[in-house]
Amino acid sequence: MAERLISLLAGLALCLALPFAAQPVQAQEEGWQSELTAQMARDYDCEVAFFSQVVEREVNGDLVILAKVHCLDKRTFDAYRDSAFQPFEIHPCENPENRAC
Repeated sequence: MAERLISLLAGLALCLALPFAAQPVQAQEEGWQSELTAQMARDYDCEVAFFSQVVEREVNGDLVILAKVHCLDKRTFDAYRDSAFQPFEIHPCENPENRAC
């Protein structure tokens, strides 16, 4: 009886853990967001408020990221990266109300 209960609990624990184990894409997303946030602080003295118009695509095995970065001081930037091994290309928006810089 105890062995069956242990087996049942182990199966239940595995079922509960599987959704959390299968999140490598989410981990990549969190990785690029923190990398871009750090680069914005370092290069533009920008404290990131939020990202918008985010596009993520896998191209030839690389994660391509395009995003609009909004700073707390209301500045806006376009950011692009086509390789996880490169820094983001960042371009300031002249008019933050524009959808594209």
